[in-house]
Amino acid sequence: MSGEIDVSAILNDARLGWRAIVIAVLGFFVIMLDGYDLLCMSFVAPVLARQLNIDVAGFGPIFTAAFAGIMVGGLTISPFGDRFGRKPILLLSVAAFGACSILPILDPTYSHLIIYRFVTGVGLGGAMPGAAALTAEYAPTRYKGLFVNLIFAGVSTGAILGGLLASRLIPLYGWQAAFWLATLAPLGLAVIRLLLMPESIAFLAAANRRPAAIAAMLNRFDPSRRYAASDRFITGERGARIGRPVAGLFTHGRGVGTVLLWVMSTAGLFGNAILASWLPAIVVKAGLPLQLGILATVVMNVGGILGTILLGLLYSRAGATMLISAALAITCAGCVITGAALTGGLLLPIIFVTGLGLYGGINSTNTLMAAFYPTPMRATGVGWALGIGRIGAATGPAIGGILLSSGHAGWTLLWVAAGFAATGVVGSLLLGAAYPAHRRPTARTVSAPIEPLAAH
Repeated sequence: MSGEIDVSAILNDARLGWRAIVIAVLGFFVIMLDGYDLLCMSFVAPVLARQLNIDVAGFGPIFTAAFAGIMVGGLTISPFGDRFGRKPILLLSVAAFGACSILPILDPTYSHLIIYRFVTGVGLGGAMPGAAALTAEYAPTRYKGLFVNLIFAGVSTGAILGGLLASRLIPLYGWQAAFWLATLAPLGLAVIRLLLMPESIAFLAAANRRPAAIAAMLNRFDPSRRYAASDRFITGERGARIGRPVAGLFTHGRGVGTVLLWVMSTAGLFGNAILASWLPAIVVKAGLPLQLGILATVVMNVGGILGTILLGLLYSRAGATMLISAALAITCAGCVITGAALTGGLLLPIIFVTGLGLYGGINSTNTLMAAFYPTPMRATGVGWALGIGRIGAATGPAIGGILLSSGHAGWTLLWVAAGFAATGVVGSLLLGAAYPAHRRPTARTVSAPIEPLAAH
């Protein structure tokens, strides 16, 4: 047959099959290793600081370098995913951050560690947008919000595994063991993805490439019809045009939403950076053992996983912006209360609830990014929002280090994180007001970009 075929509609309406699940699982492992690699330095910092004969507060620039690298990677690499395809850019990014993770073992000089963590961060920043775009473009509509939320739960999963492994491996084999894992696992995953991961059908259709491959893949998703290379494959999205994906973030009524997503991403990632980088040190400075500090990080991320799943399940039923606002409000309250519970038995339960709101809100914001932009600019939109958000992630550790070095108590950092979570609440509410479809969900909300009322 010959005709115009909307591939996005076919994928959105398809039954949940093993290909969409495999893509989501592979995306989850990318983000999990991303999260582990990002946080492994915070787990080894107390031990490595003693070896380098410096105060642990001096690791602020090293933490900041990794987040700065992620920002640069998100801004510079993600547009290539919209130009050359999700698969090649994602594979190169994963291989890059895996290969660079071995550098601290080979040369643990303080000044060089800053450079190594920055370069590793560039690879990390390039991997996330491609994984999110691929997952969103293959998942059926009713599972899209859950699947994208779940892959970003990999950040918390990586942190949990990192904390558990660090508390056991570092005393036995030294801090180097954490970086060996950060090197070997991503390189192995890159090989697996090369063999199992397809290119995005929606991307190929938007770019008018490989019609025979599109037809073959669609025949697997929809065996009730027969598609051929002679068909004209489209995505059926308004404002979906290959060309200038960065400029497209501000066209067709998307400008206000783009800025608000940047504000939400920055606010959430700032709070995350403060807690992820300094929570063990905050606990130690309160006179409690390092093991409790590492355990608190693990508990926070367990809460984060559950919060991400919960909000993912509610994403297509409740408004995305309302869910995110509520989650970040819980984070704000949790940070304030945690400061008062640093020496009490309520520390771990409160940290659990704080993590539930923090990671649930951040990951649902990431899912909202993937829904907000059409296929030709989806990787760019997610990459730039995450990249701009890394301004908060990059400055958070540095500000934390400055405050701790100046003699401020650990609870001061928690109050700062609470303030940024409150900023995220305001940004989310404003986005919901400007784009009502994300406040009142429909099937289209999680499958295509939504224009504000003024754009119609």
